Amino acid sequence: MTAVTSGKSIAFVMLGAAAAAALLYAAMRGGGTPAAPVAATPPAPDAPRRYTVDDLEALARQRGHREAVEHLADVAPEHRDERWLAAAAAATAGLLAETPLELRLDLQESYEKTFPQLLAAAPYLAVRDDLALPAFDRCLAEAACGAHLNSYVERHRSAATTLALGKLAHRHGVLDAALQLFRREAHAESVCGDRDVANAAMENLGSVDGLELASACWRALLPRLRAYAADPRAFGRQRVCELLVRVGEPGCAPRPGRPALLSR
Repeated sequence: MTAVTSGKSIAFVMLGAAAAAALLYAAMRGGGTPAAPVAATPPAPDAPRRYTVDDLEALARQRGHREAVEHLADVAPEHRDERWLAAAAAATAGLLAETPLELRLDLQESYEKTFPQLLAAAPYLAVRDDLALPAFDRCLAEAACGAHLNSYVERHRSAATTLALGKLAHRHGVLDAALQLFRREAHAESVCGDRDVANAAMENLGSVDGLELASACWRALLPRLRAYAADPRAFGRQRVCELLVRVGEPGCAPRPGRPALLSR
């Protein structure tokens, strides 16, 4: 659009209606070239809304687990009270239950390390193993659990959990992991009295881990250890004899034509 006034041409291109009118009025009055109009400052974008505990509780009730978990950190640490913890536990457990097994252990570890308060929430602990054990069953079958086993039991110590994981590893033939897990809780009578623990120890007396498990559980294994030591053909018999002597049992009987391995 072009306007001619007092023999002078003033170009108006892409100007807003109000700015163009102001320029035209100034030119008609001979006031010279007016100052360039100042562009309006756009309003600052609204800051993202921070979710409240009320929001998190509502999402947990509505099974909006992912959205709730994504906004757990919106509540400042000093305001993470029992209500927040209950909502966090419900949302985290719900989201993990919806997560494929091959991704679940990584996600569970991430949440428990980011929000360690979860491990103090009884509702979360009540379902923690139920969520994790199927994922461990899968990765043990593929010998692909990596460091997840140790990390899981270290984040929350529980003899029942450790025993369950050890039994899974033993069932899948991951003997090193099974023996190490069993040894963690071998001080507990319920662990040493478990049939899988006893079998794992007796079947691996020739290994360091197996012998250490047998040493920790010797009271529960004593009849089987005596029988093992009495067999002159048993592999690793001498170490079992030494174990029996350490715990106050008589030494092994000598093999035919040879002196006793140990005696008291």
